[in-house]
Amino acid sequence: MRLWNPIACDPESKTAYVKILMITSRGHTHDRASMAIVNSNCNEVMVDQALLITIYICNIKCSLKVQFEKERKEHEEAISDTERSALQDKERLKKEITSRIEDTRMLMLQQMDEQLNAVRTGFLIQILICEDLAFQKMCIIFQFTHL
Repeated sequence: MRLWNPIACDPESKTAYVKILMITSRGHTHDRASMAIVNSNCNEVMVDQALLITIYICNIKCSLKVQFEKERKEHEEAISDTERSALQDKERLKKEITSRIEDTRMLMLQQMDEQLNAVRTGFLIQILICEDLAFQKMCIIFQFTHL
C-alpha cells in the first residue's frame, strides 16, 4: 500500500484529510470515514492511512491508560504500605511508652516503699529510744526516792 503524503498535496486535500482524521479519531468506523470521502476530494488511500494513524493513536491511548492504571495502583499500594508502617510505628511507640511508664511507676513505688521503711525504722528507733529514756528516768527517780 502506498502512503499518501499530506504535505505534498493541495490545501483542499489537506483539509479533507484533517476532517477524516478527526472523524476516525473520534472512534467512528471506516464506513463513516468513507462517507466523508463523498463530501471531500479524498481517496481510499487517504482514508486507510487516516484509519491506520487513528488505530495507532488509539493503541497509544490504551497503553497509556493501562500504564496509568498500573502506576495508580502502585501509588495506592505505596500509600497503603506507608500508612500501615506509620500505624505499626505508632503502636510500637505506644507499647514502648506504656512499658517505660510502667517501669518508672514500679521504680517509684519501690523507692517509696524503701523511704517508708526508712521512716518506719526511724520512728521505731525513736520510740525505743524514748522508752529507754523513760525507763532510765524512772530508774533515776526510783534511786533518788529510795535513798
